[in-house]
Amino acid sequence: MRFWLKFFCLLVFPCYLMIGWDQGNLPIVGPEKVEAGETAEFAMMVTDVKVSTVEQTAPARTVTVMGTVESHEVAQVAPQIMAKIKEIKVHEGDEVSRHQVLCVLDDSEVNAKVAQAESAVRAATKGIEVARAAKQAAEAQLTAATAHHKRFTQLYKEGSFAKKELDDVNAAYAGAKAMVAQADAKIAALQAQKRQAEAGLKTAQIYQDYTVIKAPFDGRVTHKMADVGDLAAPGHPVFTVETRAYRLTVPVNEGIAVQEGQAVNVEIGSAGLVSQLAVSEVIPSVDPMSRTYSVRINLPETAAVKAGMFGRATFAVGQATESIYIPTDAVKRWYQFTGVYVVGADSKAHLRFVRLGRTTDSQVEIIAGLKPGERIVLNKLDEVQDGSPIMEAM
Repeated sequence: MRFWLKFFCLLVFPCYLMIGWDQGNLPIVGPEKVEAGETAEFAMMVTDVKVSTVEQTAPARTVTVMGTVESHEVAQVAPQIMAKIKEIKVHEGDEVSRHQVLCVLDDSEVNAKVAQAESAVRAATKGIEVARAAKQAAEAQLTAATAHHKRFTQLYKEGSFAKKELDDVNAAYAGAKAMVAQADAKIAALQAQKRQAEAGLKTAQIYQDYTVIKAPFDGRVTHKMADVGDLAAPGHPVFTVETRAYRLTVPVNEGIAVQEGQAVNVEIGSAGLVSQLAVSEVIPSVDPMSRTYSVRINLPETAAVKAGMFGRATFAVGQATESIYIPTDAVKRWYQFTGVYVVGADSKAHLRFVRLGRTTDSQVEIIAGLKPGERIVLNKLDEVQDGSPIMEAM
């Protein structure tokens, strides 16, 4: 029983109302339907009505695709060393400049390594000074031994000394030369040690710089993923920083050709942005799963646009086939029926059912119900009735 009641209320009764209204014999309170050519005393003239002549046209064929607003540059800022966060200097939404400090890590361990490396450099420097002093002494001894050796060699040739005495002089001379060579080797070793200590100091100072996390470019902090006291580690971002320049990225079907510089109508509804822009970049690779490629459109700078917003891009992809197109607002709609008001020679509006086709921008194709040259009402569809006299807007 309930099924038949629903069937009558939802299907039979509405059809009865529609047929009765169309034939003008619906027993309801109100004015009766006026047939074309009849004069009705109750029919009131509708003024300032816009009328247009129907023509066959071939409007531009467009494709609208949906995408997402994104920043030109997005950086996931992560530390390069593992340390606890000691201080955070920015918050989400803050504007930052390049190299501005975002947070500071605990640097006690790094500072200790820097101090240790500095101590090693000082020790190596001191050792080199001592070794050079020892070398100077050895060189002085070598100078004396060289002169003594030269003199004794000459005297030995003259027969003034025995061979054993010359051997002692030669041994002293060789020992002095060995001491100088040993001093040179010690200085070289200490210099290598100093270079190693300096390299360690430089590394420690670099790690010291890593305790200060800075912004990579001018932009805005959009996410903060850690707090003071948290352990920061390489590979785990602490901040997300985005540039203030945005673009709309949309997926375009592989069968549609879009080129850089091509005009495109962009709409970012939540930001109130509706503008004709140009394609800034076309990604040549096609996604094998969706069979689409990405197209990017640079957006004008405005405070209302933010990354992640929803946007639409409408591209012109050729000309539609020639047909009758009328403004979408000129179509009278109720339930599943569609119609237009045709202005006859009697300057009255006559309701006529039409069948709609494709929709292009603000126009809709009329497949059946209208012929070129006929005139239709464009506005005040809520005031105009079937048979209403109308006065065209000047």
